[in-house]
Amino acid sequence: MLFSVIIATRDRPTLFKRALHSVLNQSHADIDIHVVMDGSSAENADAYSAFFETLEPASGKAISVHKLIHREKGHGQSYSFNHGVSKASGAFVTFLDDDDEWTDAEHLDRVSRAITAAENANLSPDYLMCNQHAFVDKEKKTEPVWLEDLEDKLRALDHAPFNENFYCVAIKDLFLARGFCHLNTSIIRKSLYQELDGMDEGIRWECDRDLF
Repeated sequence: MLFSVIIATRDRPTLFKRALHSVLNQSHADIDIHVVMDGSSAENADAYSAFFETLEPASGKAISVHKLIHREKGHGQSYSFNHGVSKASGAFVTFLDDDDEWTDAEHLDRVSRAITAAENANLSPDYLMCNQHAFVDKEKKTEPVWLEDLEDKLRALDHAPFNENFYCVAIKDLFLARGFCHLNTSIIRKSLYQELDGMDEGIRWECDRDLF
């Protein structure tokens, strides 16, 4: 198993459906999906249950649902993601917020090819970061938010991509970016994630910034 996808969700069944379907629509089939339910209200818990009962099986994509005990304010995103990773079987773990979605069905296929190309070049990628677009009220933001400006800066330094616009970068290269890699497009080797002790469970907001 190459990828495990972790989705943490609480009290957002309608948005969660879109997020999960965007993972099920991925052309890369060899993945397992771990949904961490962080103690939703009774009404929303029923909505989640009804959705899972009607969910059609996805070829090659196993879905595991992990229900945390109910707490008034939940366990938090960091705890939920760490719990999901502890159950994951993939060599790499990737994450998706329950109010976001992957619009590119080739996303994980493209990353898989980049990993293979790197390994064929005797490299061992541990952390893969991709760009994404930000939309506000259905309008695409044009200014850099995350890593959008990094590629131009790498090209200005004659730093060429090695596979399908993937670059091998050092820590110093990442400091060139104005922002950080959003959680939705962060893919990290599970062993490295565990070596870092995962996400800081004292952080409930922008734990991806802290991880980066």
